[in-house]
Amino acid sequence: MKRILLGIVIISVMAIVSYKLLGTPQKAIVTNPIQKEVLKTSPRLSLKDVRYSVSKTEKKKISFPMECYSPLADLSSMTIAEYNGIAQSKKSFEDFFGKDCTDLLKDNATFDSLLKTSGCNFSTDKNGACISLMLMLKANFMAELTDNKRPEEMTSEELASHLVRMFFSMDKLKPESFVSNLKIADLLYSKHMNDPEIIEAYLGYLMIGQKITGVQSVRERIDTILAESEGNSFKVDRLLVIKEALAENLAGAREVLDGLQSKYPQEPDLHYYYAAYHWKTGNRELALASLDRAIAFGTNCRECRPSMYEETKRKLVSAKDKDDQLFSISIGLNFDNL
Repeated sequence: MKRILLGIVIISVMAIVSYKLLGTPQKAIVTNPIQKEVLKTSPRLSLKDVRYSVSKTEKKKISFPMECYSPLADLSSMTIAEYNGIAQSKKSFEDFFGKDCTDLLKDNATFDSLLKTSGCNFSTDKNGACISLMLMLKANFMAELTDNKRPEEMTSEELASHLVRMFFSMDKLKPESFVSNLKIADLLYSKHMNDPEIIEAYLGYLMIGQKITGVQSVRERIDTILAESEGNSFKVDRLLVIKEALAENLAGAREVLDGLQSKYPQEPDLHYYYAAYHWKTGNRELALASLDRAIAFGTNCRECRPSMYEETKRKLVSAKDKDDQLFSISIGLNFDNL
């Protein structure tokens, strides 16, 4: 696996997903520029809240077993609050999907990939990973049902479901598919370019896609959006650090961190990034001190991961120098709000 400055680039989707950066970068041209004005559209619902209506009589071809079509349709019409209700009632996966569907899913490649990504264990789920799996199934199902739609005909929620699926296909990403996928990602951003959740997901896809495929023509777009969005939210501004990390620019990453610290003194993730920087430059003592500062915030923060800070510190104490697997960067999307 090809390493970058602060460790493995990961996608945050409740459960954490890592992607391999493989292959030789190739050049391609992006021909679909972003519209400067936000398209007129009704307010979007996040995937966790949308009730997606699916016909059970006119079934479309899907990668899941057709015996699962009806329960997947039911799942897509539900919200995350109802998923939580299922989890709290301890209703089993088989109870919801039925035995025939459940048995066939055991050998289904799409389901197996999503199951591994979510980290769901139906018998011991304690961290919401199985609820994450339900959301992933919902997004994937919605995307498959609208594969034959033109992006311009899709709702914002359908576009978002395609973006989710695109993130989970990054291990297969090629320059040509990256450019083609941008038609959907660009349109979703054009509709909601003032939404920090959409900006983060869109930039995340552009940045990781550019790193994987070597498509250079999206760089100006990334820089422009980062500049236009700077100062509006930590969620987006922290991508400035990740941009330098992907470019393997240590000095640039440190400069950005120093600038963000003055703007966002109450964000523990910045101290986590500082710890990653110090570890990369060979200073274990400063890395531990930065992790201590992140841990000191406790759970009194919006964008933070206390358990990860503590786990990283525990590993760092005895880790070998410059072990790049210790630190990871969260980037891209979160089903909570996309």
